[in-house]
Amino acid sequence: MGGTEEEQLFKLFNVAECRGKLLLCLTDVLFVTTDEVDHRHKKVYMKNGCSYTLMFCTLEKLLELNPRLIQINKAELVSKHAIKSMEHDLLTLNLVMENGRERQVTLSRTYKKNLLERVA
Repeated sequence: MGGTEEEQLFKLFNVAECRGKLLLCLTDVLFVTTDEVDHRHKKVYMKNGCSYTLMFCTLEKLLELNPRLIQINKAELVSKHAIKSMEHDLLTLNLVMENGRERQVTLSRTYKKNLLERVA
């Protein structure tokens, strides 16, 4: 017996900021990057502007849970809805801010073909 569509959209994660579990809407995830302090943790950026540090989470697990995400390099995932523009190997993201500006991330050659296929 399969779960409902609503159950598949939400998943509980251990989150560092709230010292407990948080129910996240997977379709609202725009960008994921590996945490700078602990590489076992992943920082997720949501459509509503919030960001959370998911504890002991892998990129592979997030890709499996959310097929809307696309791996762009060894340490980052992006939703195709978050991509504003692409120049060669540089992606500019919508709604993901860094120092008051739109965030830019590097697209690795290894993942470029997959990204182009998924976005086209």
